[in-house]
Amino acid sequence: MSISEDKSSPELRFEGFTDAWEQRGGSDIFKSISDKNHPELPVLSASQEKGMILRDDIGIDIKYASKSLISYKKVMPQQFVIHLRSFQGGFAYSLIEGITSPAYTIIDFKNKEEHDPSYWQFILSSRNFIKRLETVTYGIRDGRSISYSDFSTLKFNVPSINEQTQIGTFFLELDKTIALHQEKLSKLQELKKAYLQVMFSQDGENTPEIRITDFDKEWEQRNLLKVLKVNSGRDYKHLESGNIPVYGTGGYMLSVNQYLSDKDAIGIGRKGTINNPQYLVSPFWTVDTLFYMTVNKGYDLLFIYSMSQTINWKRFDESTGVPSLSKTTINNIIKCFPPYEEQVAIGKFFDKFETIVKFEQTILDELKNLKISYLQNMFI
Repeated sequence: MSISEDKSSPELRFEGFTDAWEQRGGSDIFKSISDKNHPELPVLSASQEKGMILRDDIGIDIKYASKSLISYKKVMPQQFVIHLRSFQGGFAYSLIEGITSPAYTIIDFKNKEEHDPSYWQFILSSRNFIKRLETVTYGIRDGRSISYSDFSTLKFNVPSINEQTQIGTFFLELDKTIALHQEKLSKLQELKKAYLQVMFSQDGENTPEIRITDFDKEWEQRNLLKVLKVNSGRDYKHLESGNIPVYGTGGYMLSVNQYLSDKDAIGIGRKGTINNPQYLVSPFWTVDTLFYMTVNKGYDLLFIYSMSQTINWKRFDESTGVPSLSKTTINNIIKCFPPYEEQVAIGKFFDKFETIVKFEQTILDELKNLKISYLQNMFI
């Protein structure tokens, strides 16, 4: 790629392309299509993430009269559907044939030989384009509707078909790479959940299903009062950092926290933010309070941090209003513990596993940020 200083072309271009981009109106590029009376075709729904998808695949039972399908509009592959969610973009690309709501507008290229649909797929879903839509929308019940007549007056800077194809192919490949890393991350997260399930004792059991080699002693039940010292209240002076080490604006969090002056501590709380990526969020709220727990002698911090992720915290909610968790409740929770040496081995195992997960998350975040950067610099 090369950097261009020509204002009639984007900042970043592929080698070999130097021609200025041509400004053209939407009405010069697209045409509206309304092909009805195809009730035999599958019904499609608009999705901003995946474009047009089979309605049967969205997992929601939507009722509609079969006789109404004759008024639905036919959608062909490589066409765009203007739907009603303009605040999300409003343009869904279709890779499949089907029919969709008569309230939607189907658009296609006037001259297919001049345009690459993959290129336009990214143009019509870009942040810059979505922002431009604000000037040609009008209010409806649950969002804003796009006027096709107004959309057709928008101006687009358009490269040659060859450059369109190279740009479109580039972003398609980048999306495939992002999808692969997202899938890998999801599998790692699911694998971690599975390990947590079988490597820690569950209700009604003392010893878990799977053990690390060379450990065979039985696990013993203890309540957390014997394992941890739970501190609560508003005294944050013990913290080395000015930020309260808790996660999110609501929701429950446990964190092996680098900001606590006592390095063998786990922070729990509700308000503020934390940069330390080691946290657990479950569907639970705490009171406007910070908890932090120090680990007693004979117990391993990383083991307890991993074990804490197997606890159904919502189960211990004793509030009558906003869900909350008390110091007394934490103290009375009973879990099973192996000897210290096995705790250390399990703690290290999950710590290494978490490092792999975080590494994959970092790669995924970098790829997504790279895509954003390219979208900002490869279009005008």
